Amino acid sequence: MTRVLIISAKRTPISPKHGALKAAPFFDLAACAIKALLPACPNLEAYGVRQPLTSQTKALQALIAGNALGAGGNPARLMALAAGLPAGLPAMTIDTQCCSGLDAIGLAFERLMASPLNQPRLILAGGAESASLSPIRIDRLTQQAYEEAPFTPWPDRNPSMLDAAIDLERSRGLSHKDMLDWLDNSLQRVRQPSRSITPCLGVEEDRQPPTLSPALIRRAAGRRPYNPLLMAPLADGAAFVALSTQAHSIPLDDGEPFCLPLEVLSFGQAGSDPALPGLSCQALAAWLGECEQRFEFDRKKMVVSLMESFVAQVLANVQDLGLDPQRVNPWGGLLTRGHPVGASGAVLVCDLFDHLGPGEIGLALIPAAGGLASGLLVRRLNAKTSGF
Repeated sequence: MTRVLIISAKRTPISPKHGALKAAPFFDLAACAIKALLPACPNLEAYGVRQPLTSQTKALQALIAGNALGAGGNPARLMALAAGLPAGLPAMTIDTQCCSGLDAIGLAFERLMASPLNQPRLILAGGAESASLSPIRIDRLTQQAYEEAPFTPWPDRNPSMLDAAIDLERSRGLSHKDMLDWLDNSLQRVRQPSRSITPCLGVEEDRQPPTLSPALIRRAAGRRPYNPLLMAPLADGAAFVALSTQAHSIPLDDGEPFCLPLEVLSFGQAGSDPALPGLSCQALAAWLGECEQRFEFDRKKMVVSLMESFVAQVLANVQDLGLDPQRVNPWGGLLTRGHPVGASGAVLVCDLFDHLGPGEIGLALIPAAGGLASGLLVRRLNAKTSGF
């Protein structure tokens, strides 16, 4: 049986819209992450890859990338060319809004699972987004500019993500205190070094989280229509991983002997009521239950990297799926870093790559506009059992 491994993960810093990365097109952000990814893939010659990358190879199969705000074309092709990948390498763009980056990795996993046994294969997958430079889009019928694409064909049943979050907060009876407690907990959680971050255009790290002072809480609570502290700001950034059918140990810069890969165990996608996008992860409950039985683990003991677009959806999903809140984003989530829409799902996977311990199982989980949800289940290989 083919085993698919994430052998390397790299991402740019995440910067809120109009912040430190505001002048970088999405393809330049992608290029930073992809260029940093390749040297971290050991024995590239096994995949037919030569440095510099000047020729097409059969083993390096594709670049699959998520992008939601680039307004069309094939953004993944621009990313591949900007990164100096071979001109003959296929590039495919995935646009499932917030799920895009995770779906790109999931599609790469499924393609590799279908590849011939005993032959090395490599796919680069992830996503990139520049909210700062996203083009202005205009409806030809109304001549009105818009930023958010429609998520359903019915104008009267097409809530924005913000409106859906407000409705979810009310329908679930979530208190402002409970949501602030989650925010405060997220800010206070210890952040271990993120090995996957690579400098991009002079920016070396994510923005520092704010200090949750009483004055800041008061000011934010008065903002309408929604408290900005309880939602992730749109952001710029890129994240990519290398998925392989061959196992390698990965040298690290900090002197540790190696970092074992993540084995991708399963990938799930689901759809639900588009009017309730914040609850779409409920539709993955059956898939998650099947994974528990197949891979013999308890969901309350796994580590979850969950998208924090809005605190309300985090609290609802943790409750609905029976997750341990202490094991959800234990290193802090994207609530304060920002939400680079087409890349966010891949950032979640980078977080798991950075922080999972040997033998630990992790889940990258993300709900999206239109009532979609995606999940990627991974396990860190253990040196005692993996052959390393």
